Amino acid sequence: MITATKSPLDEYLSRQRAMYTEDRTLPDGTAQDSARANVDLMPRDGWILDAGCRCQSAQAVWAEAGLARTVGIDLFPRIDVHPGLLAVVGDIRRMPFPDSSFAAVNCRDTLEHVPDPDVAASEMWRVLAPGGILVVDGPVGDGGYPAHYTVFGSEDDYRGLFPEGEPVAGATAVLAIRKPGPPAGRST
Repeated sequence: MITATKSPLDEYLSRQRAMYTEDRTLPDGTAQDSARANVDLMPRDGWILDAGCRCQSAQAVWAEAGLARTVGIDLFPRIDVHPGLLAVVGDIRRMPFPDSSFAAVNCRDTLEHVPDPDVAASEMWRVLAPGGILVVDGPVGDGGYPAHYTVFGSEDDYRGLFPEGEPVAGATAVLAIRKPGPPAGRST
């Protein structure tokens, strides 16, 4: 009997698909609470990316706050939860956006689900404009969730993915940093 082995991508997609098809999704309010806590960090001008947007909950909060220029990216975005918000089907490790496209990038509860978070971090840094804000949140420690590829043992593990970033005060996230350069967020 021939046994087919799954590639790492097959394994990754299977685990991610299970998160969206099983009744295991986190309550919408969890992501919204995080977005509300950090809404003041988001620029009033320029585009904001929600990397790993899932149900687009952060985008919904930003829209309520008057930040209309948002886009989410996810392998399996749930566009039915908040209709009318912009989402791109894609992998945060290979984003289809030009360099320095976003005044802010938000990534909540996503990097632990990526087999190679350093690649995803490089992509987020690439699409973040100089002077832009990057907000990353996620679990510290294992928690036993089966879809976690990476366990971040401390906040320093997240920080190590973005060594060039300058800390931003006032964030209620594991990591909030500014990309060196002139302030981002001016419409062009």
